[in-house]
Amino acid sequence: MGVDDLAESLDKLTLDGHVVLRSDHGEIYTVDRSTGETLIKGSRRKDGTYRSDIKVKPGYIPPEERAKYVPRFKRDPLTAAPADNNAAAKVEPPEEAPAVLPPSTLSTDKDETTKGRRQRFKPRNRAKYRTPRKVDGGPPTGNACEPPKGTVVDVDEIAKKLNTALA
Repeated sequence: MGVDDLAESLDKLTLDGHVVLRSDHGEIYTVDRSTGETLIKGSRRKDGTYRSDIKVKPGYIPPEERAKYVPRFKRDPLTAAPADNNAAAKVEPPEEAPAVLPPSTLSTDKDETTKGRRQRFKPRNRAKYRTPRKVDGGPPTGNACEPPKGTVVDVDEIAKKLNTALA
């Protein structure tokens, strides 16, 4: 029996009815035999502060010690084998190549190919994107170009009225 084994067995030996356990990740658990209550002993953090004891509910298993999920294909001995031995990995190529259309039946007409592109990039609702048009050399018409009614005042008419009133 070595020194380490002796020290570990002395750590487990207690007279007050507690059992001391050490996890694989370094946590020290104490289990009270009379109540069955489990505690994770407090420890010192790197900054020197003390981490208090933590009560552990019965049946709790820390995430580090839980069994990890293994996918089904890795659990199954047939599919866990290397791909060389796996029958599913060996797929025979098809015996007959798929038929290819002769070049004479393919259309290479430029109008047909560009028409499809134009329709693909054309806006769906043309009225929404229509630009206002001028009527008889006047200002453009359309909702975006017309000011609200009653807000436009003819400045030339007001200037003529002022000039005639002052003269």
